[in-house]
Amino acid sequence: MQDVRKGTFVEATEGERVLELTEFLKDLNIDTLVDATNASIITTIYGRVPERKANMISRLQYIYDTYGEQGLRNRRDSLGAI
Repeated sequence: MQDVRKGTFVEATEGERVLELTEFLKDLNIDTLVDATNASIITTIYGRVPERKANMISRLQYIYDTYGEQGLRNRRDSLGAI
């Protein structure tokens, strides 16, 4: 919060958010229900680890590869999210 107040905080880019969730899923090795169904990501990511882990990772990688940073930013802007 101090960095936000000082104006030095740099928010993650859209691509960084997708890659961060991808890395999180890759390292997740316990039975978990993942529910990323919000405006912070371009697509719904929902499922159980380990059963849907590979599918969720594949979906995120496809989105990153398909849209790239600018495409993800444009998509976010079209949603009206801040």
